[in-house]
Amino acid sequence: MSDKTGLQTSGPKPLAIAIILLVAAVVGIAGYFLFRGPQRQETSIRPAPAETATPLVAGPPEAAYSGPERVIDYDRMKYDEGQSALMALRKEKYGINESLDLIVASDEALRVGQRTVSMKEIFEKVAEARGLVLERNIQTDLPAGGPEDFGIHVVQPGDNIWNIHFRILKDFFGNKGVSLAPRADQPAPTGKSSGVGKILKFSENLVHIYNLNTGNIEADINLIAPNEKIVVYNMSEVFILLDKLDYSQVNLIQFDGDTLWLPAAQNSR
Repeated sequence: MSDKTGLQTSGPKPLAIAIILLVAAVVGIAGYFLFRGPQRQETSIRPAPAETATPLVAGPPEAAYSGPERVIDYDRMKYDEGQSALMALRKEKYGINESLDLIVASDEALRVGQRTVSMKEIFEKVAEARGLVLERNIQTDLPAGGPEDFGIHVVQPGDNIWNIHFRILKDFFGNKGVSLAPRADQPAPTGKSSGVGKILKFSENLVHIYNLNTGNIEADINLIAPNEKIVVYNMSEVFILLDKLDYSQVNLIQFDGDTLWLPAAQNSR
């Protein structure tokens, strides 16, 4: 009897064992959540979708350009000495410096940001907008008469078509030793247009706005957007006209809305 009593008092009681196990379970669960920390919301650390990033030129990125033309890259002008030297040489031919970003031939391609476009395509759309029928060289599929040069200005914030034209005119005359006054394009006190103003107004007939996103020529030349549209000049048309101008007689120029009349002779487009 006494041996049984000794065995009963020395062994663990069922209730005590249950309490110990319960306490251990509670401590284990509490420790797990304590060291795990609060669960993070995955949505708060996900990177923004790629399509929300703003590219240099709006619109979808495209694959590497595979056309045969030499590509003139607007963004590489800042660090590519070869292309920079080429542009400087071409600008010197026309007597300009900084008023145009690029001069690109009709058998080359132009890249601005993520968009690359053949100048042949732009040339064709300019001709279509002007109602012209292009004669082509059968072997090269380029316009007959050889490649033509196009001046390119990439539209920047604050630009308008009048000021873009005025910068070209100041650049051109500056290289001839003639400094245009900042307000040379403004009307006289009588309200009559200045000779420079008439040239700038006539220049609107020689310029086209190409939309890099849609690939179309814009009908309204006053609707321009930064890094989305480019101003395109046919260099032979513009600079053949400018070479005929005598600045000392610029205020004798007449413009009837379509034709520019020079003092020495009557010259039309």
